[in-house]
Amino acid sequence: MLAAAIGEPAASSLGRTAALLLQDQPGIVGLFAEDPGGGGWNPAGEVHLPVPGNLAHLSLAGNELIVTSGDGSVHGQHLKDGTSRIHATWPISDGGVREFHAACMLPAETNKGNSILRLALKQVVQSDGGIAWGPELFS
Repeated sequence: MLAAAIGEPAASSLGRTAALLLQDQPGIVGLFAEDPGGGGWNPAGEVHLPVPGNLAHLSLAGNELIVTSGDGSVHGQHLKDGTSRIHATWPISDGGVREFHAACMLPAETNKGNSILRLALKQVVQSDGGIAWGPELFS
């Protein structure tokens, strides 16, 4: 397994949704819906990724699957109406080494023109010359 996510029930459904990205199909996220009566998990569809193999993480927010790529770009796929949106990353001028790990959509009333919040880890040189990873947020 390359990545997985589980989301709480959306307002329009009773059970949770799970998203799985398997190693033998790195370009397809399998979706599964929980049976609210306790009957297990049922296939609920699939999402084809725009760039297979460059994935960092999956997350689910309501009815949206959020795919964060290693370069910081974010692909949002609405699971009910099928619409999608892609938020490309931008060049970061400090030249630091980063690994992007997650993203979330900001509420419309707080986003001030930026609808995505990204979490990255950046290499930081310590005072003793060692290297550590420190968190950074980008909006």
